[in-house]
Amino acid sequence: MKIRLSILALLVGLLAALAYAQSSIKVCKAPLSGGGTVLYSADFEDNSYSTWDYVNTGDPGFAINTNMTYVRPGGGTRSSGVHYYFAGAPFGSTDSQDLAMIKNLNGVQGLEEWYIRGYMYLKTPAGTQNILSRKLMFFSDDNGSEGYNWSIYVYAWYNGVGTNSLNFGSNTNTYVPAFAYGEASGGSPLATLSYDTWYCLEVHVKLDTGGLSNGIIQMWLDGTKVLDVTRAIRGNFTTGGSWFNIGKQAARANFDLVDEWRYWDDIKISTGYVGP
Repeated sequence: MKIRLSILALLVGLLAALAYAQSSIKVCKAPLSGGGTVLYSADFEDNSYSTWDYVNTGDPGFAINTNMTYVRPGGGTRSSGVHYYFAGAPFGSTDSQDLAMIKNLNGVQGLEEWYIRGYMYLKTPAGTQNILSRKLMFFSDDNGSEGYNWSIYVYAWYNGVGTNSLNFGSNTNTYVPAFAYGEASGGSPLATLSYDTWYCLEVHVKLDTGGLSNGIIQMWLDGTKVLDVTRAIRGNFTTGGSWFNIGKQAARANFDLVDEWRYWDDIKISTGYVGP
């Protein structure tokens, strides 16, 4: 009888532990219809950038990483690392570097809505941490001359010891009225990023119609929505999204030394919410 009671108690304990574990799992439900079609996926496990349309390789630049310290947990054995380095020629006299992995979805004509998810890791810089801006994700159309009529982007900047302010904005060109959300617009940061931590960053964009304020911008950090707005995005242009830049840029002030690595893993572009 005692053995049966002990077994029963053990089963009850196991069920309780399982229920607790399930309650602590982060469940990310699709904010709209969910599902969708994956348009592009990159996990870097093929040890190359062969599926990208352009990558700034080299040093400074991107390289496949095999150090498991900088591969997200559960993300296989490889990631993509990018080194931003400002010291000496040819970068001693500049204050910004554009280094990106670029996917051109021109084959998906008139892409009006998309979700893009990527895992990102900002390693603590080895040099001074006076980095003004990091453009993390940059989306635009292709106007046929390796330029763009409109663009929007996710960016962060150094905002105190070990933290970075996450923001969202548009390009400040003459075609599209500039807008920003987060600390750049005079408010609070959309989120605060720490160094040496993996984050799941996902952005949903639905372009407006006819310049009306019915475009959608949503952003999630680790499955938590940090931005949800409707507004005009592309002005009077009717072109859809086609260029997807990951990594994009680092900028500094006073020409200080900067020696920073970022890492990216498991990037997906989809017509539906992806989630962590």
